[in-house]
Parts: sequence; structure tokens; C-alpha cells
Amino acid sequence: MRALAEYVMRGRRNAAMAIMLFGFIPFVSWLSPSIVALVALRKGISEGVLMALWALLPAIYFWREGDGVALPLIIVVLVSSLVLRRTISLEFAVLTQLVIAAITTVIVVEFKFLPYEMLLDVFKQLLAKVELNKQITMPLLEPEHYELLVANFYSLSLGSMALLALLVARWWQAMLYNPGGFQQEFHQLRLPPLWATGITALLLTAGANPLTGSLVLLLTLPILIAGLALVHGGVKSLGAGRRSLSVFYIALFMLGPYLYIPLLVLAVADSFFDFRRRLKKISRN
Repeated sequence: MRALAEYVMRGRRNAAMAIMLFGFIPFVSWLSPSIVALVALRKGISEGVLMALWALLPAIYFWREGDGVALPLIIVVLVSSLVLRRTISLEFAVLTQLVIAAITTVIVVEFKFLPYEMLLDVFKQLLAKVELNKQITMPLLEPEHYELLVANFYSLSLGSMALLALLVARWWQAMLYNPGGFQQEFHQLRLPPLWATGITALLLTAGANPLTGSLVLLLTLPILIAGLALVHGGVKSLGAGRRSLSVFYIALFMLGPYLYIPLLVLAVADSFFDFRRRLKKISRN
């Protein structure tokens, strides 16, 4: 990964070639907006926009083929990287992604753009094929529930890929120009109390509003990343070592919602009580 970052930063042509190449390769196409973000973080808005124009070429192609994430992903990552460059605040960049991804989801779903319609059809065909409702104990899904589930899947895909692309770009930048800077920045990531309160309120009332109901999974992303930052920062403060992080991620994968939901609650509480600061005091004593 370091070699790729060094290659794209050697010149505009190298960056454009890498953006085009990765943009057309499935499963790693998110590296294309990540390269755009790296250029924007290092060189500013003019170079970032220029690289984004190159990234739009494969994104437009995949949009026409039914991929509704590739095109808005470029915009979300570019804007959030420019916010990060200007504010030097990873949390505000993450929240910027949340807002843009939410607006994009509402537009795509409400206007029923082709990629969304294709995804909805695929989902309905999949449910019909495996007869999901007969295999698990849950109420029969109503037609409107299909749209709600697909909208959540779409918003989660867009938000998670945008977050991954931005974090990788910031990691690259730190690796090349500020070794150790990304770790310190990530460990300090904490949601502002006002934002934590607002997102929590939206999550708690999501069932009463189809609009916010389609964004539930997306709304958990900034809280999740704050929770992961809390865990990483706490482990660092206590000097527990990387093995503790490995155990944590294995437990998170194995236990799923049994650990995911408490992690979200802990991240929201951290917005008000700053547990990392308290842990640092404990470790010093």
C-alpha cells in the first residue's frame, strides 16, 4: 500500500492512471476515490477536483451498469477529504460523509434511479428464490419493507465505502509525510456531544418515520467508528498491546449485535464523559 501511495504522489499522470485502473476493477474500486482523497489532502481542491474528474469515468460506466454507489462515492470522499484538509478534524470529515451519504440515499430512493430499481428487483428475486420468509421466524415482509431494507443496504454500502476510502487516504498521507500521525488522530476521534445526541435521537425515532428508517444503518456508522477509536485509544492508554485488539475484533465478529450495540452506547457516552482522558489519568497513576 505504501508503494501505491508513493507512486500516485510522484505526479499527476501516475495518479490519473491509478485512479482509472482501480476504478474499473471490482472489489478494489474504492481505492480510486481513496487516491482522489490522498491527492486532495496533500495538494488541495484544484488537484483533487481534477483527479475526481478522472475517477468519474469508470464511476459513470458502473452507474449505467447498475452500480449506484460508485458515482456518489467519488463526491462524498472528495468533499469530506477537503473538509478534513481545511478543519484538520477527522470527526467533522466523518460527519460530513454522513450528511452527504444521507442526502444521496434520499435522492436515489425518492426518485427511484435505475441502480436503486435494479437493486430492489434483485432483492425481491432473491427473497422469492430462497423463500426467506418460510425459513426464519419473522412476520411476512410487506412490499414497502423491501424498499426500506434495500435503502438501508444502499446507504450502508455508500457510507462504509466512503469511510474506508477516507481513512485509507489519511493513513497514506500520514505514512508518507507524518509517520504516526494517523494513529494519534484516530485515537482522539470522538463525536461532539450535540452530534451524538442528534444521531441518537434519529435512531430512536427511526421507526416512526420512513425517511429516517431508511438511514438507520448509515446513522450507526459515525458512532461505530467513534467506538472503535475509543477501543484503540483505550488499549493504547492502558498499554494492553495489539493482541487485545485482535481479541476485540474476533469477539465483535463472533458476537455481532451483542457487542455492536453496547459499543455504540459506549461511544455515545464517551462524547460526554471522554473516557480516554480518564484512562490516561489512571495509567499515569
